[in-house]
Amino acid sequence: MTEEVKGKLEPIMLGRAPDGKYACQISRPEVVYVQGKANIVLRWIILEGEWKDEEIPDFYDLGKKAIWRLKRTLVNLGISEPGVKKTIDPEDLPDLVDGLVTDIEVQWDEDFERYKVTEVYAIGSEIES
Repeated sequence: MTEEVKGKLEPIMLGRAPDGKYACQISRPEVVYVQGKANIVLRWIILEGEWKDEEIPDFYDLGKKAIWRLKRTLVNLGISEPGVKKTIDPEDLPDLVDGLVTDIEVQWDEDFERYKVTEVYAIGSEIES
């Protein structure tokens, strides 16, 4: 599903979980266009603890200067390999990542005034809480 996101995002889209590390599952990933630019949105759903079921959206810009972040995430999710060039159609990406479970780290971002994902850990890796 592709949609255009206009204006200020609703508060529900901004995520409210405090800084920390969380076990999460990707839910309802999609391609959206923000100011005419393609983005992939991964919605991370926290699986346990006080913030269980909280949704943290994570926007991945598909522009040339920012694609590295998505590539790093795809490597950690096991969809791509480090150093291997692989072309994935953005419209196919939601089907590849929907339902995957891994650990993420979340921090407050002053510039965007929201919590955002700062690290996606490799599937199966162990992290300290």
